[in-house]
Amino acid sequence: MSKANAQETTISVDAAESLFVNNRSFETLRSKLNYFNPIKVMKMERMEIRHSAILAWLLSPQETHGLGDLFLRKFLAEALRGSSKLSPLNALALMHADLRTADIRVEWKNIDIFIECPDQNWAFIIENKFYSSQSQGQLSKYAERVKDHYDTARAQFTICGVFLTLNDEPPHDPSFAPINYASVCELLEDLIATHMDTMPTEVQIFINHYLEIIEEAAGMNQRQQDMEDLARQLYRDHKKIIDFIIQHGSASDFMIAAESLFGENRNKFDLLDTNSPLFRFLTAGNDTISLLPDDWYQALGGDASRWPELASYWGNFPVASWFQLWRSGEGSAGQIAYYAEVGPLADHIYRRSLITEIEKASEEHKRSNIRFMKNAKDPSKKYSKFLKNNTLNINDVQDAEEIAEAMKRLLRKFERDIQVVAEALSKLQLPD
Repeated sequence: MSKANAQETTISVDAAESLFVNNRSFETLRSKLNYFNPIKVMKMERMEIRHSAILAWLLSPQETHGLGDLFLRKFLAEALRGSSKLSPLNALALMHADLRTADIRVEWKNIDIFIECPDQNWAFIIENKFYSSQSQGQLSKYAERVKDHYDTARAQFTICGVFLTLNDEPPHDPSFAPINYASVCELLEDLIATHMDTMPTEVQIFINHYLEIIEEAAGMNQRQQDMEDLARQLYRDHKKIIDFIIQHGSASDFMIAAESLFGENRNKFDLLDTNSPLFRFLTAGNDTISLLPDDWYQALGGDASRWPELASYWGNFPVASWFQLWRSGEGSAGQIAYYAEVGPLADHIYRRSLITEIEKASEEHKRSNIRFMKNAKDPSKKYSKFLKNNTLNINDVQDAEEIAEAMKRLLRKFERDIQVVAEALSKLQLPD
């Protein structure tokens, strides 16, 4: 063995010891990776019908979760809040109704979740889209099917449609009230916090497992973010040995695609070498990369310390954008999505002004792809996405070239909208 090789081996052993022997950060990451979630073990997290079954269980007042009709009332009230023009029902009526006799059915007449409240003569159609998209005329067809059922039964039922989505897809049928899984997360978290003493322990554990699944899918999982932050810190501290172990690094096909567009070895707020628009790098994972358009960064003063409450939110600024890869079940197909969002600002008045300015700027430009969902300005709202038609189908989630091309197409599509948002942000008075 040459002297040079002996020195290299010595360095590698020392580096390995620093990483693997009594390294608290490494042990913390390993414990997080070994966290047990039975829903993931059974590979149910991507099965839409399983999500419908879990939600139906939570919505049913007669089930063993100990919530009675509370989650049912809160879910329906949240969906119909601000939808008085769409439905004769309103959120206040739902919150104060007695729905303990409600009948919850899954896949009744091919409807994901159907709710019948016989004491009130109310019926609710819930169409659940976790990863799939609605087909043309689907919602209207379900509404007609239920209307025909009650006409035949000669019952004077009020029928309401609810469109539940992961990605804020607007319903094709405007009579359906939209709600997203981020709202479901917030409702369940609040219920656990306020009913911890009366809710059975095993139910709390199960709901927390389920929350982890939908928070991860909706990009809200703090555990996942903490793990990624810790992994990046470990890599910075032990780069040499990790590169040696994985032979100069391995990455998902999504990350290979992202690096081909935005470069490698980036630090937070680095200006990326892209043609147009220019971006600041925020964070990256195996299926996400978050980027802040430089025009937004400049319009917001280039100072994240103005919003200390956003320390754990993407780039610490009140707006964020990111690419995300979605896989379709067990096959190779999937989708690339580009999201833009107003985050969880503590100052509701400022958050409302921010959304208002973006809406006004969008209205002034024809053919804008900017559209907030209903109730985006409500004080209870924390996350408000605002890009529509923001996904592209891909044939192979392991084809880095196809992924990169889809990302480029989305950038071209939303380049003008990014500038519209920058104009809106420049009109805001920044907090001291």
